[in-house]
Amino acid sequence: MATPPDRAPRSSVFLYARIEAEPEPLDCRVRNISEQGACIDNAADLSDGEHLRLSIGAVRHIEADVAWSKEERAGLHFTRSIDVAAARLPRAKATTAPAATRLTPPAQRQPEPPPAGTAQEIHAGWMEHIRNPYRRR
Repeated sequence: MATPPDRAPRSSVFLYARIEAEPEPLDCRVRNISEQGACIDNAADLSDGEHLRLSIGAVRHIEADVAWSKEERAGLHFTRSIDVAAARLPRAKATTAPAATRLTPPAQRQPEPPPAGTAQEIHAGWMEHIRNPYRRR
């Protein structure tokens, strides 16, 4: 089946995204992605037309609308185009050091303290959940 002319080509991926929902964020799987949208597992029980915000890899706070939803999957349409290569990066690579730190020789660098109220976690895309016994198989 050919891609319609008005839709960006999609890349098959196996990534995790974080839906920024209240009271807690929710992680979901991304099945395919393009500059304009994505197909995700519908773990959040999303409904058609719902508006949400999510982060995929190094791309943070993407506004998206649910274009369609079925029991197991949901299609998202982003409100702005994203960089698919950045979305494929692990979450930990999303933050970069300040310019002053980058110019300092490694032997002289002081570790940056974590922002107040945050735990120091390393998120590495889909590898983050590799040992989770409750992940969907």
